[in-house]
Amino acid sequence: MSSVSSVSGIGGVSGIGGVSGVSGISSVSGGGGGGSVWGRHRGSLHAARRRGGRALALSLAALVGVCLCTSTRARAEGKLSSAAVQSRPPVDTYEWTLAAGLLPLDAFKKGVTASGALTLHYDHLWAWEALNASYSFEYTTSLEEELRAFTLQATPFERVRGFVTSSVVFKPLYWKGAWLNRDLSYGELFFVAGGGYGWLTQTSRPAVSGGAGVRVLHGEAWSSRLDVRWLSFVNADDAQGELWITLGVSL
Repeated sequence: MSSVSSVSGIGGVSGIGGVSGVSGISSVSGGGGGGSVWGRHRGSLHAARRRGGRALALSLAALVGVCLCTSTRARAEGKLSSAAVQSRPPVDTYEWTLAAGLLPLDAFKKGVTASGALTLHYDHLWAWEALNASYSFEYTTSLEEELRAFTLQATPFERVRGFVTSSVVFKPLYWKGAWLNRDLSYGELFFVAGGGYGWLTQTSRPAVSGGAGVRVLHGEAWSSRLDVRWLSFVNADDAQGELWITLGVSL
């Protein structure tokens, strides 16, 4: 290629993969100027992941604050009568979960996960997700092929292969509602925090995790759940963050 200016006009193409897609582009033309231009963007993917983790943490903190403020205000005004509060149904000790999920942050290669978990419920408020084991299948997007047409390639980043975690579960909110004024619906909001270990494409690292989820109870036999968690795989050199979204069924 003649110079970096000859490829600087392809921003519309590199933007196809989203914000993180731009960050993972580097020039292979061999020109010194091109390498410096694309080199400045190599850290943007990590910055985007850090911003995503901070945004998730702030959202969870705001949700907890709203729940606490609403409960405190209602108690102060004497609005919680015995008619408005109903005891939760009995909770099974063991909850077995199968779930499918997505690691969506990498614009070049997404992770499609399959996971299984065992949760021990001690009471209506606390539980322990003793083990959550997941494997990630790599799904390649079309962005890399589009970049090769301009003699560009993605900067190699590590990608998640699999991980195991163990977490504490806090279940502060339970509800009972009516679906279309015909069927009753039961559910709970929960928060999780824990750690584990992950295997990436080049290294294996300890991991910390946290997030929230919603579980909808379908009678006594089974339930469905949506989890949104942030995973950080840490070693001595850096920390790689991943957003993890799963939809599962529990027995």
